Amino acid sequence: MYSMWLKLWLLCAFAEPAPKETGLNLWSDAQVTQREMPALNGRIESTRSQLEAKKLYFKGKGSLQLAFWNWDASTLFTESSINLLRIGLLNQHQQRLSQFSEAFPFEDPSGEIAEQYVNAYTTLWQLENERDALDLRLIERLLTEVTKHPSLSAEFETLEDRLRLKIEELVDDPTLKENVAAMVVEYQSLLDLRVVLIQHWTLHDLHDLHDNVLEAYAQTMIKQEVSLSASLNFPMECRYNRYKIVRSQLTENSEMVERIDTVLNKYAASLTESRTLERLKVFEELKETWSVTVSTWDAGKTNLQQMELEQQLQLTTEDDEPIQKEMLSFQLEVIRDHKNGLDGIAVEADLRRAQQQLAAARQKELEESETERSKDIQAEVIRLREIETTMRLEESDRHKVMQVQIEDGDLKLYKWNTEYDAWMRLPPLDGS
Repeated sequence: MYSMWLKLWLLCAFAEPAPKETGLNLWSDAQVTQREMPALNGRIESTRSQLEAKKLYFKGKGSLQLAFWNWDASTLFTESSINLLRIGLLNQHQQRLSQFSEAFPFEDPSGEIAEQYVNAYTTLWQLENERDALDLRLIERLLTEVTKHPSLSAEFETLEDRLRLKIEELVDDPTLKENVAAMVVEYQSLLDLRVVLIQHWTLHDLHDLHDNVLEAYAQTMIKQEVSLSASLNFPMECRYNRYKIVRSQLTENSEMVERIDTVLNKYAASLTESRTLERLKVFEELKETWSVTVSTWDAGKTNLQQMELEQQLQLTTEDDEPIQKEMLSFQLEVIRDHKNGLDGIAVEADLRRAQQQLAAARQKELEESETERSKDIQAEVIRLREIETTMRLEESDRHKVMQVQIEDGDLKLYKWNTEYDAWMRLPPLDGS
């Protein structure tokens, strides 16, 4: 980090304006005094103000937005974007160095006016170099911290995008003004957290301020909990993730750790309850619509969906909610019934028909009071019906066993094909 600054200062320390080159459009003393010098003095004052703002920031007395107003905080959370800023900064410095070596077109290069201008230009150049050195200090410190948290930028972007899309979706609904207002506040709080983290990372040499910046932000978050509505599930989920980001950045000896952990546990419990209620609602809707949806599938889609759901059910663990497993089991049951119908297997229907005929024969036996021969004939009919019913029942049992074996075979074939495809994508072995 310091080698970069050292190179920058070495370039600055031994550079002087180049001697005058003769040519057309030379600057007269009046032109320098009336036009060039005022413009140069304006640049000097502007650069001095920028430099002072950056110095105050690194002393912990200034604002990040004021000191580095030309940088967007959202671009300072990835290594690639920070490196682009650094390259651009070094290119600008190299360009200024080449311009500093160019001649000024004075009519009288040895006069007092020319000397005043060269001195002022040298002052500007030195101020710009000091300003760039502080920019580089911020960049180097950011690079050190950003590499420790490579996924943080994606977390911010995901939360911000979800909030922005949700706000756009609900903003025109007059019944959801409270939700939209809470989401707007949450979105701004995420932007503020970016700035707070940059301060937290780049002011680590100021030990009194280093943790206080983030702790002050955390204290403000906890104070806001009193006025927040627990019924607004979506903003609550975003706040939960924002708390997790803050918690990951605090040191373990921070006074805020225990308080934030308490809030995180409360949010986790509320979100779990909310998700359970939402899944129950989804399950009730699924019971009404799933059979209709499945009835439109052909055999190919039915088999594919069955294998996917069976895999999902096998991958569930004890930690998964019971309702999730119940939903998967219900979906599979409907699919299996539909598959039996597509396969044209009428075993169950035949069994029900045989059972109905047997019941009818027995009823007829009770009603018949004719000759012994007719009773014998009726007994024979009942005996045959009982044999048929037994056969149908055995055939139904065999069909169920075969159906399970076929489904297991399909699942194994699907797994073998998946493993074979994965094996085929492996790179060739090294022949050496």
